[in-house]
Amino acid sequence: MSTELKVVGGTSCDVAVLGAGYAGLMAAPRLARGSGGRRRIVLISERQCFLERVRLQESIVGDVVPRFPPFREFLARSPIVFIQGRIASLDAARRRILVVNGRAQQEIAFDEAVYALGSGIDVATVPGVHEHAYRLEPGDGSRFVTVLRQLLKMRGGQPTRVAVVGGAETGVEVATEIKTAWPGAEVMLVSRSRCGEFKGPRVERAVRAGLARLGVVMIDRTTVTEVRQDAMIADGGRSIVCDICIWSGGLRAPDIAKRAGLHVDGQDRVLVDGQLRSPFAHSGRRRCCSPARSHWSALSPVSIHGAFFRRIRCRRDQEGREGTVPPVRLLDIRPGHCAGEKWRRLLQLPQ
Repeated sequence: MSTELKVVGGTSCDVAVLGAGYAGLMAAPRLARGSGGRRRIVLISERQCFLERVRLQESIVGDVVPRFPPFREFLARSPIVFIQGRIASLDAARRRILVVNGRAQQEIAFDEAVYALGSGIDVATVPGVHEHAYRLEPGDGSRFVTVLRQLLKMRGGQPTRVAVVGGAETGVEVATEIKTAWPGAEVMLVSRSRCGEFKGPRVERAVRAGLARLGVVMIDRTTVTEVRQDAMIADGGRSIVCDICIWSGGLRAPDIAKRAGLHVDGQDRVLVDGQLRSPFAHSGRRRCCSPARSHWSALSPVSIHGAFFRRIRCRRDQEGREGTVPPVRLLDIRPGHCAGEKWRRLLQLPQ
């Protein structure tokens, strides 16, 4: 494989933003505005366009028209450099990122990195999920949402048993989309807790009442331990027969941070301190973090606003502490916090 070694911005970039989802795409422009053009900022994403994850359930019924221009077009008038490619590795000690795009590779040197790669559906923990369960992921994978839509349309006139695993926001949205579009389907919503139990009692009552009106069968306090081709096995050995299984029962972050030697939890999410800083897991180089903070708490996912991150960064600059710049900060924003009019105004999205 041919290798192209390229360091952006001459010898380095000041800030590399890893991931251009909700968090990364809020952080990069705000950092650029806050620095007054003095910092070289790189935004790295495997996708060339922004993915609105809060709208993925809509693609079960039909194609979703993008409301966002490609990153290069969106950032054309800004000082931010966009690099498309998959982040293959992060070397926090050397402050290097390896980005792969097709057969080309490039190494990017950075002074500080913002880790905003987010999470994806966990298909590794429960046996059979990867092979037999569909999930809300874009693309052409055999178990991704496009294939799911085709299968549902093909079985539209047939009796179909659909089991949706995960009783939180995504699972509820998937179940209601399917039951509304294909009212003849038998739709089950399976949850380890109670279906709709994610925003307090009032929301739970309203969600459960809506699901009941549609005819969605709610299966509460049931843990799925295995997924098979035509059934799911729950705790206690109970079998739940289904023709289609859709999985939204947990998230897992990429293992890039773990391989880089950063502190992570059981789902490979980065562990950080109160200012979103991550130390090295293996070297103990405390110079990368504030000497006054020796306790590291798990704040992942951190549901914060991109402006908060900018305030942290600018305040540290004003204090003249560039010599203690941590190599990696975590920035993770749940999509639910970014939907609606405020998000559209921030990124100039059309209605």
